[in-house]
Amino acid sequence: RNPADYDLIVIAQPVWAWSPTPAIRTYVNKNDLSGKKVALFFGGSSLREAVEKTKALMPNSAFVGELAVDEPLKNREEAERKIAEWCGMLQKA
Repeated sequence: RNPADYDLIVIAQPVWAWSPTPAIRTYVNKNDLSGKKVALFFGGSSLREAVEKTKALMPNSAFVGELAVDEPLKNREEAERKIAEWCGMLQKA
């Protein structure tokens, strides 16, 4: 699908060696996300490094939020609460 058709792009990925995954790099390189609202969702830890490296791939995008969920099955209720709050925030973005 063409990202130009959407108001908000949500990029979800696992944290991959503290970096964006190769698939995300390919997607960003093939699609111009300049001026688009972008939200980042990560499964795993080391959010800060992964966020900064992913944002660097899209310097002209408007980032509206990021969330990392580390080991959600250890505390499913907490993970679901965080995700629900984040989704609510994105609806207002």
